[in-house]
Amino acid sequence: GEAERRLERRLRGLVQVPCIERNAMFATRALATAEYCVLSAGSRLVSYDEAVLTMKLTGLALPAALKETSQGGLAALYDLDERVQRREEQETRKALLREALRRPGSMENICA
Repeated sequence: GEAERRLERRLRGLVQVPCIERNAMFATRALATAEYCVLSAGSRLVSYDEAVLTMKLTGLALPAALKETSQGGLAALYDLDERVQRREEQETRKALLREALRRPGSMENICA
């Protein structure tokens, strides 16, 4: 709605739109949950400890490919280690070339 568009305009360039929407959804859920907890004090069927334990077990059972981590989702397609290695190789080649260019007669060897 209008509030979402205003928020997106305000945060443009700082946060991606899906993150804004997800954060707004979970903030709303957190407020509703807090209100429910206050209103149902003493009449809960599941204790806090049971809920936390269940969440932990669910997280452990969930495959890493489905978790929002650096190894799941789109991150799985973006191999950071490979990119770092390629960049290091490029830097090494540049350093070797600079060193070779400092030697006397280096241009004749490179151009030959």
